[in-house]
Amino acid sequence: MLSILNVAFPSLRADFPDVSQSALSWVLNLYTIVAGASLVVGGGVVDRTGRRRMLLLGAIGFAVGSIAFAAAPTVPV
Repeated sequence: MLSILNVAFPSLRADFPDVSQSALSWVLNLYTIVAGASLVVGGGVVDRTGRRRMLLLGAIGFAVGSIAFAAAPTVPV
């Protein structure tokens, strides 16, 4: 899951040429932090609500988030 960002980094760099490489690396760092925190919190929630429901909710959340991030006009957005 996280390795896809390393593959996508050159495309991000090409899409946002005015943004420094260090600023774009923060995108990778924040994604990693949020993914790790989601695993910790999600484990407890899955135990209470069930695997199937959380898998579906996670897949929908990932799809919606991906679409929203793809539509972002700038890196800070």
